[in-house]
Parts: sequence; structure tokens; C-alpha cells
Amino acid sequence: MGVNLQADDISVVHRLGKPRDRERPVIVRLCRRKKRNAILRKKGELKKKDIRVFVNEDLTPLRSAMRRMVKEQVSVKNVTTRNGKILAWLTDEPNRAIEINTPDELSKVGIVTPDWKRLHMDHIVWENNV
Repeated sequence: MGVNLQADDISVVHRLGKPRDRERPVIVRLCRRKKRNAILRKKGELKKKDIRVFVNEDLTPLRSAMRRMVKEQVSVKNVTTRNGKILAWLTDEPNRAIEINTPDELSKVGIVTPDWKRLHMDHIVWENNV
């Protein structure tokens, strides 16, 4: 992969979920952002090899739901995250990334009315103070 990772670069490693018959995902927390960013930049190289390893940022439930919604849009060619921000490339503008930070910004990719329940925000009471 091209990133030199030493034991002292890792802060914490643990498995997610309950023990079952299948392998559980592993979450790794690194000591330095520089190493984390280097690994995230090189994660595409793992796709070229026949290795079942997935490298993703650990997003909040809201950001994770937003990312899934963006990825499902027909107009979106590619989606990734960087430092918790969602970046989307549209099929008609593949050279320009669109940054999405809030549910309101989902309109940039054609989601006019977000599914608040799917975003885990259906419990919030919206008041119109106009």
C-alpha cells in the first residue's frame, strides 16, 4: 500500500459487534492524522489487489446516512469522505467535487426533501417562526 505504519502509530484497535461465526470489522485509531490521511489516500490501491480490506472513516450516524443517500443518487458518479465531509462527483461534472456538510446541502445532488427518519432526525420538532 505504500504507507509505513509502525506499532507506535496505532492508538487503539478493537473489533466491532458481538462475536459470531463470521469475521467482525476492526476499527483502528491512529495517533497521527497525517498517517490516517495517507492511508485514506491510498485505499484505492487495495481495490486493485485481491484483498478483502475496506478502509473508511468512522462517521457519525448522520454523516453515514447522508453518505448512503448521496451514493444512491443516479446523478452521482462517485462519493467519498474526507475529514468527515462528504464529497460527491456528479456524472455531468466529473472534474468538480461537491462538498456536503449538512442535510440542507443534500439538495446539491438532487435530494430536495431529505428522509428525516433515515437521517435519524425524525424526533426533532421543527418550528416555523415566520
